[in-house]
Amino acid sequence: APSSSALRRASASASRARSARVRPNFSRLAAAWRASAARAACLRCRLRLTISAMPRG
Repeated sequence: APSSSALRRASASASRARSARVRPNFSRLAAAWRASAARAACLRCRLRLTISAMPRG
């Protein structure tokens, strides 16, 4: 029983170390994706405004 709890604790610490190593890269990727998504939404909104401002013949 004590060996299984120690093993569980070791695996938890290893997974935590792995996630800590991965997280900075992932957060940078997520920030870049969020910025690009916001830029795309802004472009879409601007395009819609331009189309609505155009006089339709």
